Amino acid sequence: MQLLEKLAIDPIISQLEEEEASMATYRDLPKDKRQDYVRAILKADIANYTFPANFIERNIHFFRPPTQEELKESSMASEKLSKYPSGLSDIPNPEVFSQICHTFVDIPVEGDQGETQWTRENIHAAIETSVDKAVEAAVRSANSPIGEQEEGMMRKSWKRIILTYIRWAVVCRRDGPDTTETVKLLGREDVLNRIKKADEMYSEERREK
Repeated sequence: MQLLEKLAIDPIISQLEEEEASMATYRDLPKDKRQDYVRAILKADIANYTFPANFIERNIHFFRPPTQEELKESSMASEKLSKYPSGLSDIPNPEVFSQICHTFVDIPVEGDQGETQWTRENIHAAIETSVDKAVEAAVRSANSPIGEQEEGMMRKSWKRIILTYIRWAVVCRRDGPDTTETVKLLGREDVLNRIKKADEMYSEERREK
């Protein structure tokens, strides 16, 4: 661990400190929390670590939120539900995406003992809730009965696009730790702010189509 601190974490923090003015997410962290934050990101993406500058660039949205331009460049407005049952609309209902934020808000801030509830398990459960609601709404709106196999296809399609939407909203679809871990590491407040901002852009782009 000491070797990791010396060869990776310390140089990463040194570079981030130099660029602190442009790294809003990192800048807003208390100074005594910054090392733990960088360590957690490095641990989650250690397989791809080469050198500090590359690590920061690859994981840039852990250190600053996406810009409007970056969100537009990686826009979700044209995304459709892939491998969706024939005869059903493959255009996602925007309300599903706007509800994602609500499922995250429903995760309690703390447990009975003051422990954080922003965990992989609770984030995963919130995502599954969003998928369940999307499928239920799609089944209700279908013009004919939906079979078990079709519903399974719908669930896979909705889960895929919901995870893509969350990843777009928080890190502009960039590579890095898996989506659940990314959401956990960024923290509740940052994630909610990013999704709200992305929702506004997505709704506006859909209206223009």
